Amino acid sequence: MKNKILRSILFSTLALGSVLLSACDDSPQEQPIDEATNEQNLAPATPPAQPIAPKIEIGYTLTDVTLANLLQSVIIPLQKDNVLTKIEKTCLKTINSSFAQQQVQSFFLTKFTPEEMEALNAFYESKSAIAYTKYGREQLLISAGLKVNRVTQRPKRSQMKKVKEFTQSPLGQKYMQVVQDTGEGSLVAIVMPLLKQEIKKCGITL
Repeated sequence: MKNKILRSILFSTLALGSVLLSACDDSPQEQPIDEATNEQNLAPATPPAQPIAPKIEIGYTLTDVTLANLLQSVIIPLQKDNVLTKIEKTCLKTINSSFAQQQVQSFFLTKFTPEEMEALNAFYESKSAIAYTKYGREQLLISAGLKVNRVTQRPKRSQMKKVKEFTQSPLGQKYMQVVQDTGEGSLVAIVMPLLKQEIKKCGITL
């Protein structure tokens, strides 16, 4: 799934087109019907194929936001490295969350219930979370001395309040603990080997 940064679609629902077959009886009334035709008419009709229920995917917004944050924490120091060439640094910018999306998705599903995933995604799709995340990432770039084409305005006080309420909630605390863990089987342990492979494609070995 292509990364759309903070607008990845939650609960992807496939638009399934159903072809409705209808039979029109064009035969004149009271016309004799031969045996062959009669046998065909009496033959049981082939039951219409049952539509396949779309596979509901959950977690993409949460997954993309989390991966983008982890990616930035690694990419920013590399962007400041004077040893790297301009081509290598440009290549780093092309890495997006697709490199580990499915693995992180599966990881989150072992840590959170479906209800928790819904709540986490609802938060990260909210205007408050989007504004806060975008602003925070740009500030990290600026503090690292990297260029930002157009600086986003600081989130509104009401938006900051909603973000604070989330981070202080039991679910927010649980999410932060899961993301910040660096032990065996942690999110970082899963992502880093995959990220190193992507970075190596740019000619950079960590």
